[in-house]
Amino acid sequence: MKRFFSIALVGLVTCLPGCGNDGPELAYVTGVVTYQGKPIEGGSLEFVPQAGGRPSMAITNADGEYSVLYLKGKPGALLGKHKIRFQMSNSPGVVAEEDQFKPPAARKQVPKNVALMPNEVEVASGENAIDFELAKAK
Repeated sequence: MKRFFSIALVGLVTCLPGCGNDGPELAYVTGVVTYQGKPIEGGSLEFVPQAGGRPSMAITNADGEYSVLYLKGKPGALLGKHKIRFQMSNSPGVVAEEDQFKPPAARKQVPKNVALMPNEVEVASGENAIDFELAKAK
């Protein structure tokens, strides 16, 4: 009986590390980023938790849509308040309204003096749909 108990205990101890939590609690975050009502392609979003911890990232597609990743292959963001950082890539994107009929070489892309609104969000448990608008900075 003592031998059986020892073998069972060793088996249990070896299985325990594989059981349990796979990391912090995350929530899905998706949405759209626009400028003057038009989708932003190639924009980079960083969700930085105000309580500390690993930030989550997203890149907008041609429709301005994004889906946040905590790690490669692991969607989501930590629960709680986040500051949002936004950066445009150098790829072609939204054209300013006054430039829409100009040839591509003469067009202006999203101005550098824009701010993302909102710039702070709350990520709650479950699914979060959070849209952002780029507005001229004051």
